[in-house]
Amino acid sequence: MAGLDCSVVTVDQPTTLHIVPTCEAGLIRALPTLTGMDSVRPTLIRHPSSAYLIVVFAALCMTAAVRAPWQTVVYLIPIAGACYIARTATLVDETGLTARALFGSQTVRWDELRGLRLDSSGTVYAVDTHDTQLRLPCVRSTKLQRLIAASAGRIPDPAAEPQ
Repeated sequence: MAGLDCSVVTVDQPTTLHIVPTCEAGLIRALPTLTGMDSVRPTLIRHPSSAYLIVVFAALCMTAAVRAPWQTVVYLIPIAGACYIARTATLVDETGLTARALFGSQTVRWDELRGLRLDSSGTVYAVDTHDTQLRLPCVRSTKLQRLIAASAGRIPDPAAEPQ
């Protein structure tokens, strides 16, 4: 995925994609909504279920520290961790990309989406027409293909061959 850091996907015509080798901060441009485009099936990209093992391990380790009934308050830490894992996700649906956090969520509609920005650590950001960047939780450069597939063609695949 290192090739994604310095390519910008542009659209000349609704049916033709070109990958232009420029370094515009690793931005992958979004396609305009085209008529006849497949509908987006709601997809939730979230943390793997194995992340709960860390929460269970932390709770077991804290059990050794609990000596009095008032010390059971330390169990709020793994409970907060489990809530974070359960709530944090990126939702791809008909309206656009929604970043869900522990408290609240933000949406970038498809018509406002300018593209995606990938940074060197693999974090993926949705960039809107006002150049506001929204970090997409649970989406890394390794899960970019799943995000592209869920967008039903609204986000082009930079690894695909130009037609």
